[in-house]
Amino acid sequence: MTMTQQLLLPSTKEVFNKSEKSKESFFVKMPADIMHYVHVPNYKPEYNYLYAIIVDYYNVDYGYAYPTEWQISRRYGKGIQTVRTHLRALESFGLIKISKPKGNKIYVPYKPLSKRELFEKCPEAQKKFTDNKQAEDAERRRGGRI
Repeated sequence: MTMTQQLLLPSTKEVFNKSEKSKESFFVKMPADIMHYVHVPNYKPEYNYLYAIIVDYYNVDYGYAYPTEWQISRRYGKGIQTVRTHLRALESFGLIKISKPKGNKIYVPYKPLSKRELFEKCPEAQKKFTDNKQAEDAERRRGGRI
């Protein structure tokens, strides 16, 4: 497949209504505050999906998640080296704790900082967020499509 070709998948044509309960669907809970981390320098938005995978594997009875790196790799759609690198990145951003007491690694997902806390601890994130908001406001004043 070349760069100019696109893979098109059919849609269900059903509107996703997040307020409806469904017996056929299972949803992973993810704290909304993690969405602000995309403004942190060197933070990749795909880390949010990896965080959601760890949260989904979290076992309340044990107090940690214990998927293998291969299990994570399959769900994340990335190779093992990328998985390892991205897991270390999540740990460096304070979102998970990785340890290996014996056997497989275990992962403890931490609650993300609130938007206010994040911006206090990382002024660069607040600046990026503010710059984006100002650009949006300027475009709106020019009558541009938002």
